[in-house]
Amino acid sequence: MSPKQTCQLFFISEEIIDVRHVPGVENIVANVLSRVDTIVMLTSFDMQKIAEAQASDNELQQLK
Repeated sequence: MSPKQTCQLFFISEEIIDVRHVPGVENIVANVLSRVDTIVMLTSFDMQKIAEAQASDNELQQLK
């Protein structure tokens, strides 16, 4: 094993891992990702609207 791989393995082993089964209906992320082909992405973004929405978002302001 290379020194880099050893370092990565050590880093991963230090993390706390909690693996739990989540039923399909409740597993929103997996449910969405399994339907990637049905997701429609916008071709352009209105950056001004995004900036205005971020500026007026109270929860986001509290994170600053």
